[in-house]
Amino acid sequence: MKETEGKKLLFNKWDASEVKVNDPGLVRYVNLTALIIPHSCGKFSKQEFNKANMPIVERLINRLMQTENNTGKKQMTIRIVREAFEIINQKDQAQPY
Repeated sequence: MKETEGKKLLFNKWDASEVKVNDPGLVRYVNLTALIIPHSCGKFSKQEFNKANMPIVERLINRLMQTENNTGKKQMTIRIVREAFEIINQKDQAQPY
């Protein structure tokens, strides 16, 4: 039985439990909750400071959607981030985040 069985892995590949945030000022704002697909459907936008609860990978995806070519195309942006993580994993043989 795998040790990752039963855990939520980001994109079904990477475990976020090994990642540590060293900066005490950022610990509150960097949420490393692993989701299979980082898409919360805007549930964190209803309160003023609730974006701190949004996973950091989803915040990256939302920020990339503000570019000229990816405006409003969340599925394409998720694919871009997933492929970028795979490239990082192939080059370094380490977890991408």
